[in-house]
Amino acid sequence: MAKLCAGRVVVVTGAGRGIGREHALSLARHGAHVVVNDLGAGVDGSGGDVSPANQVVAEIEAMGGKAISNGDDISSFDGAERLIKAAVDTFGDLHGVVNNAGILRDRMMANMSELEWDSVIKVHLKGTFAPSHLLPPIGVINQRPASLSMAASSTPLRCRVSTATSAKPTMEQPKPASQPSLSSLPLSWRVTE
Repeated sequence: MAKLCAGRVVVVTGAGRGIGREHALSLARHGAHVVVNDLGAGVDGSGGDVSPANQVVAEIEAMGGKAISNGDDISSFDGAERLIKAAVDTFGDLHGVVNNAGILRDRMMANMSELEWDSVIKVHLKGTFAPSHLLPPIGVINQRPASLSMAASSTPLRCRVSTATSAKPTMEQPKPASQPSLSSLPLSWRVTE
């Protein structure tokens, strides 16, 4: 039986533990090359240690798969860009991102501090947006849409990111006769009005 994701390259954020780890292992079992992104922070977002990501990579390699670990903070544009660049530089392509990274603040609105709220928003929202907004230019280079999957609690939301939008990218569309390589792809892609 053919593997469902054979030859695909997928980034999984928050892949050092929990459901992100299971996403990464399952993708690898199905033949994907996986970039295991995890800061190694605690459930509450504190601390940091990339050894959980390294352990997942070791598990994938032990089953005969290909993976690399990445400890970049995906809630910053710079960290997200380094993550996406690591996937493209290592495996030569990127077919999708599974946005799974998250932190837990076991509080109700009445007793959550502003700092705690800001931390949740930073990881859950900006940490989803930052790596995801880099997918369209990769699709432009490969002339195909990239896949984007978001894990929200236990309910995944799957969608396709298309390069055809009403917004105009500041990056010029590549000419069919002389397409640039993925390594020359400008990852700081912006949408202009």
